[in-house]
Amino acid sequence: MLKQHERQEQKLLYQAIKNSLLETKNTNSSLEDIEEMPVFYPTENEFKNPLEYIDNLYYNHHAHKYGCVKIIPPASFKPKNVFDMKSNRKLHSRRQVLQKLTQGVPFEQNYTGRTFKEYEAISKKMEKSDADVNWEDDKDIYEKVEKKYWDIVEY
Repeated sequence: MLKQHERQEQKLLYQAIKNSLLETKNTNSSLEDIEEMPVFYPTENEFKNPLEYIDNLYYNHHAHKYGCVKIIPPASFKPKNVFDMKSNRKLHSRRQVLQKLTQGVPFEQNYTGRTFKEYEAISKKMEKSDADVNWEDDKDIYEKVEKKYWDIVEY
């Protein structure tokens, strides 16, 4: 039997899929048309357990309805790096082409995985393909990255 929050999450997922069927073309004409995401500034005490804090935002503050929120942790928050970036250990990953979500196509699972260095190389290659983007200028980011996104989706 599904727990109440699992049923709620399932309901939200179905709603997201339903909504994705409606938006099939770029309807944003400018950056100003996009509502700013909510920003949360937890106290040190609130952020002692970050996952509990996020859970609280989700269930008690209905943060899920925004699609995206920004959490600025307190200055004292210094998480440990729990992954050895020089390790040859491979991490599994999943990839999903967003426009295929409406077709019910699941994630492509990478069972062989990649090392941190391999992910880093992929990241640097992607950065080069976005070299024309001024990452300090929100308007430039929006205009160029949004265009690339819709070129892919409307393909």
